[in-house]
Amino acid sequence: MKFFYYFFLGIIAAFSALFLELFFLAIWGNPETASPYLLVRMDKLILAAILIEEFIKLIFIRQTIPKTRFRISALAAAWIFGLGFASVETFFNLRQSNGADLSMYLDLAGVVSLHILTAGFLGYFTIYWSRFGRPGALLGLALAVLIHFFYNYLVIYNLEFWAPFYLLVLFLIFFLFCLPAKSNGEVN
Repeated sequence: MKFFYYFFLGIIAAFSALFLELFFLAIWGNPETASPYLLVRMDKLILAAILIEEFIKLIFIRQTIPKTRFRISALAAAWIFGLGFASVETFFNLRQSNGADLSMYLDLAGVVSLHILTAGFLGYFTIYWSRFGRPGALLGLALAVLIHFFYNYLVIYNLEFWAPFYLLVLFLIFFLFCLPAKSNGEVN
C-alpha cells in the first residue's frame, strides 16, 4: 500500500513542478528561441525547470519519506516517488510523440532513469545526512541539479547516444556510494 502512496506523491510533485514551469513559461517566453551558446542555449527556462523539479522533489521527499534506520526501505520509497514523478513526464512525452520508434523508447527510459536516480540521491542525502541538517539536503539538491543538467546537456546537444552510459555509470556510483555495508557486517 505504501508503494501507491509514494508513487502518487511523485505524481502530485510532478504536477506541482509542471504548474511552476508553466508559470515561468508565461513570464519568460518560448525556450525554442534559444541561443547556440551553452548557458544561453540552455535557456533560463530550462535551467529554471531543472531547479524547480529537483527542489519540488526535495520538499516532498524531505516531508514524506520516513527517517528510518533501514536504508533499503527509505531509498525504495524515494525511488518509487521518482518513478511517480517520471510517469507524468513520460505521459506528456508520449502524448506529443509522432510515433513509436526505438529512440523514443530510449528517451523515455532515460527520463524515467533520471528521475528515479535524482530522487534516490535526494532521499539518501536528506535522510542519512540529516544529522548534518540542511547541508545534507543542499548537497543532495546540488548533486541532483548537476545530474539533471548534464543529462539535459546531452539531450539538447544531440548526444543522446551517451545518455544511457551516463545514467548507468551514475547508478553504479550511487549503489557503491549509498549502500555500503556497516563495519560489523550488518547491511541496512
